[in-house]
Amino acid sequence: MGAASVVGIGLQKNGALVLSKSAQYYFGLGGNLLLGIIVLLACLTTAVGLVTSCAEYFNRLCPGISYKTFVIINTLVSIVLANKGLSAILQISVPMLMLLYPLTIVLILLTLTDRLFGGSRIVYFCTMMPALAVGLLDAYKTAFGFSETAAKAINKALPLYSIGLGWIIPSLTCFALGCLLNVAVRKKS
Repeated sequence: MGAASVVGIGLQKNGALVLSKSAQYYFGLGGNLLLGIIVLLACLTTAVGLVTSCAEYFNRLCPGISYKTFVIINTLVSIVLANKGLSAILQISVPMLMLLYPLTIVLILLTLTDRLFGGSRIVYFCTMMPALAVGLLDAYKTAFGFSETAAKAINKALPLYSIGLGWIIPSLTCFALGCLLNVAVRKKS
């Protein structure tokens, strides 16, 4: 939709503006009203679910603070963040996502292959550390950017980094190292 609507609505900062302007362009005021109702209902159900589940989780971590207090805190934080606008929220959250996505993928793959290496902590640690290092690089790059020299050096040192997959080869290499260490530690015991 974003690519096809540029002629009618121009370039927009984010997806929310594309949706809003497209609805208005194609359907007028009724389109914006319908889109508003759809987004309100979708976001309201998601927000209620997130606020209550986070409050429940934090209440379990800190039983001294009531569930209701956590609901109020989560709601107030959400209100403050929502009033910053989508562009500001994306500016904060995208670097965090860039940090977390390699770690998440590696953790899922390790969990799926857990039986191959007996669930060894050494294997988990060895495989997760390079994913964390590359995730930190990605987060920094997204938040602040790299100089041209630094970008070239990183792209040269980490194969596939330029396409967002720089964590694969280091994690696979360290997975193999972790498996070898695991076997050595088990033989020693």
